[in-house]
Amino acid sequence: MIRIQQYYLSRAVVFVFSFSLAEAGRTATEVEVIKVKGNRAIIRFPEKALPGEGERLYLSRESPRAGDVGDRDYSLSVTSGIVKRSPGGVTTDCTGSFGFNWGYFEVAPGLTLSRVGATTGGSAVSTLSANVLATVNFTENEPGKTFVFGMDAGPLLGRASSGTVSTTTLGFDSSLFMKAFVLRRSSTALRVDFGYGYTRSKTGAFSVNYHSYGPAVGLSTYF
Repeated sequence: MIRIQQYYLSRAVVFVFSFSLAEAGRTATEVEVIKVKGNRAIIRFPEKALPGEGERLYLSRESPRAGDVGDRDYSLSVTSGIVKRSPGGVTTDCTGSFGFNWGYFEVAPGLTLSRVGATTGGSAVSTLSANVLATVNFTENEPGKTFVFGMDAGPLLGRASSGTVSTTTLGFDSSLFMKAFVLRRSSTALRVDFGYGYTRSKTGAFSVNYHSYGPAVGLSTYF
């Protein structure tokens, strides 16, 4: 039988632990930390190894696994991609964001810089947009999870400039993604996206609708 106990620990202790109950003269036994939130941890260990009242629990760190270090309450992310836009050709996007994580749900306000190269008879177009992405994780994004899959979507508002002409853009972005916490003893994930976006660019009474889609890659660091 397996029992789950809860203890207060220091931060960033999502490891497999060994402990010895010295006062009871017991040998070291391997236990598992299921989840850490702030300074609280949930530990799983065998029924016979449960410490009794007045006994002391000693913890030592052993063999941390990739993705098992640190909290995941907040994030800093940077992604870049080459996106097909219709009409208008190919766009290069770079996005930076700061996020808040609640496991299955995340919110991340950010900024996106997009650039479309100059065409024959035209000028390059640069667009700076502010956006807020709401994320739904299909698997809970918590310490110890190596792979996290999900989708995100949110509105954007920006300003595009081409030569001396500026226009206002309004639209939304969405994507399916995978985050892989494959760096040993790190809470930084490699992120791979495939996204779709819609924007409406308006200058006076003239407006153009754009559709864009394509891959992006980047890094997300949690703390």
